Amino acid sequence: MKKTYSYAAVAAAMNIGLFFTKLYIGLSSGSVAIYADSMNNLLDTGVCVAAIIGLVLISRKKSEEYPFGLGKTEDLIEFIISVAITVSGIYFGYVSVERIMYPMPVWFSVQYAVVIGVTAIIKLALAIFLRQSKNGGGIIRGIATDSLMDFFITLCSLVSFTLSSSIGYSADGVAGVIISIIMTVQGIKSLIASCTALTGKNDADICDKAKTVIGKEPAVSKIISVSFHKYGQTGVFTARIETDCKSAEEIKDLSNRLGKDFEKELNSGIYLSFGGGE
Repeated sequence: MKKTYSYAAVAAAMNIGLFFTKLYIGLSSGSVAIYADSMNNLLDTGVCVAAIIGLVLISRKKSEEYPFGLGKTEDLIEFIISVAITVSGIYFGYVSVERIMYPMPVWFSVQYAVVIGVTAIIKLALAIFLRQSKNGGGIIRGIATDSLMDFFITLCSLVSFTLSSSIGYSADGVAGVIISIIMTVQGIKSLIASCTALTGKNDADICDKAKTVIGKEPAVSKIISVSFHKYGQTGVFTARIETDCKSAEEIKDLSNRLGKDFEKELNSGIYLSFGGGE
């Protein structure tokens, strides 16, 4: 897990460096697209810090109070990240539309263009680097996906910055709008996914897989209901079944067999209850 922290820490350090670099270029050149891109990197820094906090909490051992650990923290962190991305995207859209309506000159510089190109390559390298993490779960994968998206956003900023020298500064505002749309759409999609996880919506597909596993057990006469509960990377099933078992010992053996089957086939635990209605 310590190695996972280091991935997030490296991402935070790189993003804060990219923020200051792009902020300087954005303010010096008057490019709203580059300025918006710099604010996106500042947001990414906050995301990485939140990720480190989340990973620390998730790594805490299970206890009587938290029998499945603090895995829900991962969903909460992803929700906060999604809200921040969505709000930032909307804000950048407002700033960019304002720039189109009330244009300001953009001062093009070859040196600035080269630096922005280098920052795009850095973002792509960061995405590849983060993909190497085997632990971190959705948090690290989310940062990696965001870094890849930022690579294309920075390319968009670079193109608009270069075009502003030949076709006018309106291209800068248009690029800012494009960046804001990408950020807002990505933020809303992540927001919906994180809200689904936080509210505990049942996953019908994985429950069907669980029913298939349970159905292989000859001692199970009827599957009444199956639910899936996710705590970060920890998955737990609850199932109500009817069984032909006649004694407590037979029920215990059945529970043990299904527990092993679920661990092997679905990498999850299962809690069983017997008889009763839906």
